[in-house]
Amino acid sequence: MFAIIAALLLIESRAGTPTVERLAASVAPAVNWIGTWLPLFYVPSLVTLPLALRALPGALLLKVTGLLCVGWLASLLFAAVITVRIREATRVELLPVPPVAKSAGFGTAHTIGWTAVAGCSVAALLLAPDSHTALHLFLLASTICGFLGGSALPAKVQRVLHPLIACGLVANAAAAAAGAITGQGYDAILGAYLTKGKAGAALGAGDWLMAFLHSVILSFGFRVFAQRALMRRHFAEIMGCVLSSSLFGMAITCVAGAGLGLPETITMALAPRSVTVALALPIAALLGSQALASITAAAVMLTGLLGANFAQPVLTAFGFTDPVVRGLATASSAHGLGTAALAAKEPEALPMAALAYATMGVVSSLLVTLPQVRAALMALAML
Repeated sequence: MFAIIAALLLIESRAGTPTVERLAASVAPAVNWIGTWLPLFYVPSLVTLPLALRALPGALLLKVTGLLCVGWLASLLFAAVITVRIREATRVELLPVPPVAKSAGFGTAHTIGWTAVAGCSVAALLLAPDSHTALHLFLLASTICGFLGGSALPAKVQRVLHPLIACGLVANAAAAAAGAITGQGYDAILGAYLTKGKAGAALGAGDWLMAFLHSVILSFGFRVFAQRALMRRHFAEIMGCVLSSSLFGMAITCVAGAGLGLPETITMALAPRSVTVALALPIAALLGSQALASITAAAVMLTGLLGANFAQPVLTAFGFTDPVVRGLATASSAHGLGTAALAAKEPEALPMAALAYATMGVVSSLLVTLPQVRAALMALAML
């Protein structure tokens, strides 16, 4: 993503703006298509969340859930406030953000087509319960139908039930149905839904969807470049928010974990909750919680779920309305899921969120390599 941004800036400096604009326009159809379907590609981790939560006993799950709710809200508001304060300190005036066309959405053909695929695949599964293709085509089609159905809900309903949540619920219902049809059971079907390339495991429906995440991250490079003037103007806010939010998010988690009496290893496993899973796991390992990878993954997913469903209404309720603040705060507190949820409704905030989402993971990873930072976080967890 950063390489794409750098290459486009280099082309612009050497060949001029018209040339680079034509180049960006040539890939615009692909970037727009990815933007339309973007939230769907983050859903598989939500679908398999019940499996990750099994690692936490009931009493501990309540404490962890409470910590994540409070920690997410604190991180969201901290990022929003610090962005505004940095803007005031640097005396940068907020100019109107260039409008970004919203996604065209989905037509009747999408719904009819994927519903037909779901119906045909479940019929095939009933005839041949051992068919891997029929099973995962049914799960894939059901997941997409859930996303389409959730996106078609009235705006008032979506304020409470985000399309991502609706999609996850439909996919889980499909997994339960498939488990009954095949005799494998719900847990086994969820385990096969997203294998993440485990040795000897065939790719599941979730793996097919998450394979698009590589393209998603690359597309962010073009979206950030398109708002390069805005990025330059608000550079101090972006970097100040990301750096301070990275430290604050981990620190507040450690303090809350100590306050709730959580074991130090579990607190350290929860510390990188605001960073995408791929980077949260090695961060937790550096903090000494490599054996609790499932807890780290569950914490990241629950944090993303909170951000996807509640970040936008909470920011609105507290009076944060400009796209710069909303994009930075959402991504800094709820990583990729929050960014994906923002994409459909507030495309003008997506470039800010995309940049913060990527940079947050990099900065957090670098910070925990410093012995002083690790020692400070561990001290906070033992208060």
